[in-house]
Amino acid sequence: MNELIQKAKKAKEVTGALAAASTAQKNEALTYISRALLDKMNFILQENEKDIGVGKDAGLSEGLLDRLRLTEERLKDIATAINQLLELEDPVGNVTFEAIRPNGLQLKKSAFL
Repeated sequence: MNELIQKAKKAKEVTGALAAASTAQKNEALTYISRALLDKMNFILQENEKDIGVGKDAGLSEGLLDRLRLTEERLKDIATAINQLLELEDPVGNVTFEAIRPNGLQLKKSAFL
C-alpha cells in the first residue's frame, strides 16, 4: 500500500503542472498514451494475467476479476476512448458556473484539475 500512497502523492504534486500545460501538450501526451497501450499490448496483457492470478489467490469475486481483466478488445477500446478525448474542447480554465450573490459577491467556478 505504501507504493500506492507514494504514487498518489506524486500525482497530486504534478496536477499543477498538468493544469498549466497547453492543450497541444496534453493532446500530445494523450496520443502517446494511446499509442503506448497498443504498442505494449502483449506486455500489458501478460502482466494483467499475473494480476488476475494474484486476485484469484486473494479471493476476489469473479465480478471484480472481470472488471480488472484486460483483453485485446478492451485495450483497443481504451485507446479509442483516449483518441476521442482529442476531439473534445479542453475544459481547463473554462468557467462552468457563475453567479452574483445578493450582496454583490461574484462567484465563478472554473474547470481545473
